[in-house]
Amino acid sequence: MPVKVSAYACKYRCGHRYYSTEDGAINHEKTCFSNPERKACKTCKYFDVDEDGSACEQGALPKGKFARWGCPSHERQPCQI
Repeated sequence: MPVKVSAYACKYRCGHRYYSTEDGAINHEKTCFSNPERKACKTCKYFDVDEDGSACEQGALPKGKFARWGCPSHERQPCQI
């Protein structure tokens, strides 16, 4: 018989994992790459992986690198609904 479980997930819907406590989810959200306040590549309008392995149209990342926080070239993506 299935068991009902209550859990907390990241509000940025990164799909990383679930947490048994609200504090665990809050701590994750502070460093989540999907958190727009972190100014990470995943939330930037310039982030686009090309065939040559470059991921940043502004050249802020070396080829093959896909994760950076606090980028000075960061501009938030428009909402995709």
